[in-house]
Amino acid sequence: MFHLDEFFIPSLGEERHNRLLIAVNQADVAMKGKHWDSVNCRPDEVLTAFLNDKVRSIRERIQTNTGITVNPIFYSAGYKEELFQTCRKGGRPARTGLCSRPARGGR
Repeated sequence: MFHLDEFFIPSLGEERHNRLLIAVNQADVAMKGKHWDSVNCRPDEVLTAFLNDKVRSIRERIQTNTGITVNPIFYSAGYKEELFQTCRKGGRPARTGLCSRPARGGR
């Protein structure tokens, strides 16, 4: 089993609190695609609450196991092939190629 505290944490040095980013991908399919607003490319309130709960759980587990407080994010990178069909804003494709901007969860 992989352990952050055994492999990565020691190599991060004294600034380890500022050097660890945890990102949860596929926010758009977290609840089997339900509650994802594909027009605005973002989670609705139900999915946001679900994702915030996941982020809180990850934060607490990392804090307990490593002593480091992180602020995980969730995001959806979208699908390259379907980018222009699924990720549209105001009738135009999303500029960044991301279906959703990273959203800070659990705050």
